Amino acid sequence: MAFSRIASLLPTATEILFALGVGERVVAVTHECDYPAEANTKTKILDTLVDSRKSSKEIDTQVASLVSNGQSIYKIDGNLFRSLAPDLVITQTQCRVCAVYYDEVQQTIEDISSSTKVVAIEANGIEDILDNIMHLGGIVGAKAKAKELVGRIRMRIEFISSATKNAKKVSTCFVEWIDPIYLGGHWVPEMIEVAGGFQLIQQKWKPSVPRLWEQIVEAAPEVLVICPCSYKMQKTLQEIPLLQAKEGWSSIPAVKNSRVFVSDEGYFSRNGPRFIDGLEILASIIHPEIFGDRFTRGREVFQLSNAY
Repeated sequence: MAFSRIASLLPTATEILFALGVGERVVAVTHECDYPAEANTKTKILDTLVDSRKSSKEIDTQVASLVSNGQSIYKIDGNLFRSLAPDLVITQTQCRVCAVYYDEVQQTIEDISSSTKVVAIEANGIEDILDNIMHLGGIVGAKAKAKELVGRIRMRIEFISSATKNAKKVSTCFVEWIDPIYLGGHWVPEMIEVAGGFQLIQQKWKPSVPRLWEQIVEAAPEVLVICPCSYKMQKTLQEIPLLQAKEGWSSIPAVKNSRVFVSDEGYFSRNGPRFIDGLEILASIIHPEIFGDRFTRGREVFQLSNAY
């Protein structure tokens, strides 16, 4: 079936659809769908009840309050949905906090339309990400484009993997939320692994859970990447003092050696085509002796100095 009116309720899906060359068929997106730039021209059909301008601690408190009261974090505009009349809606089954969840979407659509198809994607590792690209490519009639895209990504993965195969594995911590502390889970530890490092504490292919700051200090990572989910780089930089004020910050090897990096979350928390950019960024960060600034140059990456 050739779907002609697609509603993407997931930034990852939006990025995949545009990468597959079917962006003109996307009629609705979420408040967070900002890549590529053309996504900003689409109607925003989904919003959040959480005030993203707040600090990470305040956001966490808001989310916890909504969840404990049985409320949804997101709100679909039913009137807009009716007027746009999408024939395909793409959502997710990964996380109830990061994006609107499948069952919420299904319930909304059942109340509005009986003909709209709902597709949900989920990823725990790199292969899942590539499978999702192929899956959506098949659904929207862009299988050849999906195969080509996945092929190019695999070549880039292989280049990094081969270059770091015999290199020293560098201990790395990827902070995906600041207060409370969460470390990057699911596909992020695998990205670090391919880039020639190993993620301390957090296992690959597993969801992230709250951690104690003392665990980070005791792990003594050689590289520290700070990239909170849904944060742009500038907002992350504004919250860095929260970490710098914590006991033990200055004793972490990554801090001592100025190997603390901040980047844009789109390279990491969105499990779409740009994850390969994130993997390459990690390669330059973890093994500058191999890659130099080849993969950080021109991308949204900031290296903290001890004087920051």
